[in-house]
Amino acid sequence: MKRAVSKIITVVIVLLIVIQFYQPRKNISNGMSKNDLIAVDSAMPADVKNILTNSCYNCHSDNTHYYWYDKIAPASWLVEHDIRNAQKHLNFSDWGTYDALKKVTLLTDIHDEVESKDMPLKIYLIMHHKAALSESERNVVMTWAEEEAAAIIRQ
Repeated sequence: MKRAVSKIITVVIVLLIVIQFYQPRKNISNGMSKNDLIAVDSAMPADVKNILTNSCYNCHSDNTHYYWYDKIAPASWLVEHDIRNAQKHLNFSDWGTYDALKKVTLLTDIHDEVESKDMPLKIYLIMHHKAALSESERNVVMTWAEEEAAAIIRQ
């Protein structure tokens, strides 16, 4: 019995070591991406930029900041899956490539997700407490999203 448990533990340890060699492609851009960031394209106020950078850009831009635990498989695979999924919905680094209708739609989505407290995701906040939005930060982002959408519509 002890021998079987010992073999199982050894196999698990070896597998954990082996999977470390299979790392996903990281989402790092070393500065701005080839496309305009939303902050450049929309003349975003500094307070909004700070909030989005702190709470949203890790998943919704090409400038992810990785922590030590994001580099350990299988957690690294889950993190990259979540980032790719987030970027399918919204990538702030690609904002300059979106047409006016898409921008207004995304700004409405930003407003609604922040208002309903669906973003940032609760699972993300477990390890990233500082990304949580205060009530005043939520109001700043929602007001900005409304005003930015209205400005795009007026153009």
